[in-house]
Amino acid sequence: MSWFDDLRAWQGFFTLLGEATASFAGLLFVALAVNSERLRSSEKGHLPLLARQTFYNLMVLTTLSLMASVPKTTPDTIGGFVMLGCIGGLLTCYVGIKAEINARKKNPEAVRLLRAYFGPIFVFVLLLSSAVHMTAAQRDDLQLVGWGAIMLAVASARNAWLLLNLPAN
Repeated sequence: MSWFDDLRAWQGFFTLLGEATASFAGLLFVALAVNSERLRSSEKGHLPLLARQTFYNLMVLTTLSLMASVPKTTPDTIGGFVMLGCIGGLLTCYVGIKAEINARKKNPEAVRLLRAYFGPIFVFVLLLSSAVHMTAAQRDDLQLVGWGAIMLAVASARNAWLLLNLPAN
């Protein structure tokens, strides 16, 4: 089976991924609207970073879904995009973790969202590995990309849900 046949077989998955990502983005926007005052408060300055990281995850998934629907997309193209997306995702996770740690130092009772970054970090490392294989070895790693996309979508939905249901403190 050629790369293009394999990509065509995954077309339905990437279409559903784009639809799910749009739904999760809607949930994130509702969470931001409902909790806008709480997100702006100075002691919760790390929460907008979690929202930003979640939005970034969703944009990576949306772009991946759109790229996979373009005819004649090569493994280099998808692999290169996934690599760039993963590097950016790891950087947004780093900034968010650093802000969360600083928030805990200032207020030990602060919302504990540090673990919300661990899922995306794991997924970005997995996707980065598959992207390297796709670009360097010209291998078809769509299954790894698919599993990584599912895990990133779930982590993003979880983060959006956390932002919607912030604890009172």
